[in-house]
Amino acid sequence: MNAINESTLIEVFAGNAWDAGLVKNLLESANILTFLKDEFHGSLAPWQTDAGGTGSIKVVVSSNDFEQANEIVEQFYRNLEEN
Repeated sequence: MNAINESTLIEVFAGNAWDAGLVKNLLESANILTFLKDEFHGSLAPWQTDAGGTGSIKVVVSSNDFEQANEIVEQFYRNLEEN
């Protein structure tokens, strides 16, 4: 029997539609496959979206890519703080 490489999806970012889109593009530029979770709620009712809280849009990646993705997200947060 062949071994199956199992991975799970892990949330690496939660925020508004704009920031989630930026993070998704940064991750995809690094060849990390990403998915947006809860994007429809965030786009249908953006006034109900708290950054990282209620109604936020989540960016999820494979557990295999978590470490690299997490570094990119941390750099994104550092860049936000500097500006």
